[in-house]
Amino acid sequence: MQVPFVDLKRENAMCNAEIQEAIAKVVTSGQYILGETVEKFEAEFAEYCGTKYAVAVGSGSDALRLILEAMELRKYYAKQVIVPANTFFATAQAVVQAGGEPVFVDVDPDTGLIDVDKVSRAVTQNTKAIIPVHLYGQPVEMDDIRDIADRHRLYLVEDACQAHGAEYKGKKVGSIGDAGCFSFYPTKNLGGMGDSGMVTTNYGLFRRRLQRLRNHSRTNPQRVSATLLNSRMDAIQAAILSVKLKYLDKWNFQRQVAARYYDDCFVYRGLPMLDRNVWHLYPIYTQNADKMAAYLAERGIQTGFHYKVPCHRQYAFKGNGAYCPNAVKFCKNHLSLPFFSQITKEEIDYVTDCLRVFQV
Repeated sequence: MQVPFVDLKRENAMCNAEIQEAIAKVVTSGQYILGETVEKFEAEFAEYCGTKYAVAVGSGSDALRLILEAMELRKYYAKQVIVPANTFFATAQAVVQAGGEPVFVDVDPDTGLIDVDKVSRAVTQNTKAIIPVHLYGQPVEMDDIRDIADRHRLYLVEDACQAHGAEYKGKKVGSIGDAGCFSFYPTKNLGGMGDSGMVTTNYGLFRRRLQRLRNHSRTNPQRVSATLLNSRMDAIQAAILSVKLKYLDKWNFQRQVAARYYDDCFVYRGLPMLDRNVWHLYPIYTQNADKMAAYLAERGIQTGFHYKVPCHRQYAFKGNGAYCPNAVKFCKNHLSLPFFSQITKEEIDYVTDCLRVFQV
């Protein structure tokens, strides 16, 4: 049996007719960048997340960068931004692009999420913001981080690029901090058919700044206020995402069912089983990740590493001085198994049957 790591064709097949109709409407509209279709999706996504505003941009990476630009990080002496050592490198990259300095802190050894106690100890007079990352679909414990941010008057930005629809104490991620950042990369729980992203916020000032920053920082059609970037969502992506948003809760529930079935089938330790986890990925703990990946590949099973090298050890951030042993161990000893909303019981059975006889 062949088991793909992710199969986007199955997901899209469930709403293909609606997607084709939505694309056709955009094609005949003559409006292909921003416009009414994008504004409609912005309103729908803001309502879904429970925020006043949502601003569509070109990617999740741009969402992170642009909200930091909107916070005018470059203008302040305090330029440090606290980020977890275990995350996709775009989180820290956005800080650098916005003129800041990423400060890496260690993670919880069980979840791989940012260690709240270490966040508190990392705050200095040069700290401007905290970016907790809701990684793999699991939400960070936000109460203590919100308290730290409030006490020190810091911005709190949620990196929710892997956690569309996840909740913390009844609130959707992306609505708890000063802003939330989402990616609609095709493999995400809510994925388009190309790159795009979103910033959610309750602050009108951020919304206005983001709308300017995403469009060459234009103050009017003939004037720009800064040299930044073009990060506008196209209308076709917005139309596709607007269709798929209606299915997101159903697909997230299917992911939760699949994760529970994985957990019931074998003894490898996965992430904590939380109802509010929307399971973007299914990583398991193993001290032989490379051998296991090779073994599964020989049997037609695709796997992934998320992420094999922690952020603070990436060459791009060399010399940062961070000491994050939990992140190093977590990244080294976790392997992501095939996982997507339409994965079948038979496929999971095959994966777990192979793992039961895996020999170190």
